Amino acid sequence: HQGVEASVEWDVLNPSGAADASSLLLFANAALLDAEITRSENAALVGNEPAFAPERILRAGALYRSAGGIKLGLTASHVSEHFWQDSNRAGAGGAIAAVVPSYSVVDLSAEVPLNDSVSLLGGVGNALDEDYYSRVRSDGIEPAQQRSYYLGVSLRF
Repeated sequence: HQGVEASVEWDVLNPSGAADASSLLLFANAALLDAEITRSENAALVGNEPAFAPERILRAGALYRSAGGIKLGLTASHVSEHFWQDSNRAGAGGAIAAVVPSYSVVDLSAEVPLNDSVSLLGGVGNALDEDYYSRVRSDGIEPAQQRSYYLGVSLRF
């Protein structure tokens, strides 16, 4: 395999990084991969792409933190199509496609401090309710979670 990973971030509101100032951090990162099976005890696999080795994984987002400690996050992830088994073939008698389709997911999060010891947490996973899967078993696909919500409390002692 060969590839490259790169990341960039920029604090739009607080480029100096002052601890008591509000910030808006914009970020993006990418993992680009070129992978191929070059040797194997199973000669039929040579030349195939390895399972779960997408060519691209891209992430971007924004993280806002107010001077008062409120945190808001928006992140988006994209994973390119990839094979789910080293044979690069369909499974279960052709019932499971050989390729896991590409997918993109957006998540939201928030944290609101009530005092120095207690914060409320919340968020939305898969905010756009994307139908996708990233796990495959020999007997079928395992769908990813639909839109989900969470609430919580953080206690610091």
